[in-house]
Amino acid sequence: MLLAASGLHFNSTFFWHSLVGPSTAFLQGLETTVYLAVISQALATIIGLLLAVARRSKILPLRAFVSVYSWAFRGTPLLIHQPSYSMINRWIEGGLLGTLGELGVGCIAFSPLAQGLLTDR
Repeated sequence: MLLAASGLHFNSTFFWHSLVGPSTAFLQGLETTVYLAVISQALATIIGLLLAVARRSKILPLRAFVSVYSWAFRGTPLLIHQPSYSMINRWIEGGLLGTLGELGVGCIAFSPLAQGLLTDR
């Protein structure tokens, strides 16, 4: 309807052929994304299971390695919190700023332009 009002013609045959044709970049990108997601999930599951089994092991160096590995990845401190706050949404959870101050964590607005509502985009 908007295309007709603007005088533009929409070629649906070209659109669908370019989107789901036999060798399109879209499908190749989708295939690569799904492949990487499946592989990374499988590796994460295997590594997580191996670390869980190693943590229960009676071999001290193995348990020490798992402890250091877990400490390195879980030991990243919280540096900043980004609540949703804008000219339209002017509410932050009660007690949040006090808690962040006690923990020494910074606070910065997540959507100062209300995710595009205050612009023409």
